[in-house]
Amino acid sequence: KVSLPFKQIPSSQEATRLFSSLVSISQDNTNNLVTLRVDHISPVVAQEWSIWIVREINTSLANMKVTESQASIDYLNSQIKITPYAELRTMLYELVQESTQSMLLTKVNPEYVLTTIDPPVIAENKSKPNRAMICIIGTFLGGILSILIVLIRYFGFNKINEVDLFNWTSKLLKA
Repeated sequence: KVSLPFKQIPSSQEATRLFSSLVSISQDNTNNLVTLRVDHISPVVAQEWSIWIVREINTSLANMKVTESQASIDYLNSQIKITPYAELRTMLYELVQESTQSMLLTKVNPEYVLTTIDPPVIAENKSKPNRAMICIIGTFLGGILSILIVLIRYFGFNKINEVDLFNWTSKLLKA
């Protein structure tokens, strides 16, 4: 059951909001380390998601680099065909060689952007929720609330000043 404006099938905005609450990425600028943390009920799912996220980032950025390098090579080849000067053509061939090397390294290396230093592991200990703390706080708050109710009933309603609601409502109905 979902209330408006939400639908049973979540929109991309809802999915992004939920995903962003489960995944956190931080970067340490001093040593250029990126930390990825996935919080999920199941530690197995959290591990799989972290592996998928790193793999997808590497694949996407590698594909972007290959596309960029291929476009650069195509443009340089077209310029080589129309350039009459040998020195300029030599320089363009060197640029084609650099772009080809870059594209080759991108295709060969599966961890193109993000290199895994510490692979994700399945957590052995539970991190959330802390059930013992929930029980202690619940017991404490329940005790305080019950003491307050007893004190309010004892000091708030005297037998002398107590109003009999049943007699009062019956007198109103008779009138």
